[in-house]
Amino acid sequence: MDAPTGTIGIRPAMALFHESVGIYKINQFEITAQRAVDRVKAYFQNSGGGNTTLFSAFDTRFLKSVYFETLVNHPTRGGYMDWAIVLGLISTGPLLKCPHLLYVYNNKNWFTQQDIERNVPKTFTDEGLPGDCAQILPAIQAMESFVLIARKQSPICPDEKLEAAHFAVDVFFQTLVKQFGSEDPASGFDLQRWKAVRAILRVTVTPFDRLAASLLIMDLWVPGLSDLYRTYMDQQVDPAVLSQVM
Repeated sequence: MDAPTGTIGIRPAMALFHESVGIYKINQFEITAQRAVDRVKAYFQNSGGGNTTLFSAFDTRFLKSVYFETLVNHPTRGGYMDWAIVLGLISTGPLLKCPHLLYVYNNKNWFTQQDIERNVPKTFTDEGLPGDCAQILPAIQAMESFVLIARKQSPICPDEKLEAAHFAVDVFFQTLVKQFGSEDPASGFDLQRWKAVRAILRVTVTPFDRLAASLLIMDLWVPGLSDLYRTYMDQQVDPAVLSQVM
């Protein structure tokens, strides 16, 4: 069968492995929806919270678009960008499954909750940022995903970019709202920052508000970081999209 027009790559069956249990999960799906927002929705629904799709065989043209044209100007370039990278690619076109190929992922870094709590902060400290930026990961993922879905180099039309990008931002903000849902701060959080984030979220209503909120929240953890992201967004987002959100 011929691949759909604009196919971005092939996804093998993905197997998770850990030395304590061997192979414990196999995930196999494809994303074939015609509209960008439906592909992004399908990815959130099928991924099961994991992001091994990053290791698919993507068309080099699209990889270059993301890595060498967009991310070259990224202000921090951390390992926490993996979801945004995949969402940016998925929004671009269909991803077909190949059940005859098996990719075995050694899940040594993310197997337990303790692994996650240790390694997510490391994705920030490895880039010179405070490890506690992990506390606002969904806000950062929202901004990262918006830029990569709405990037200039994506071949989809501006309206599709905007719709898909807004959907991804909304998903990450739902996580953020749930995380900061209690009046009392979670363990390890600064009380004043906690209150400030809750105050920002209370007045965050529209998709446009959520982008502004992401920037405000970043500055609570790293003053001035929002300026770097604004510059990055101005440089890399399709002007036809940017004019509708800024």
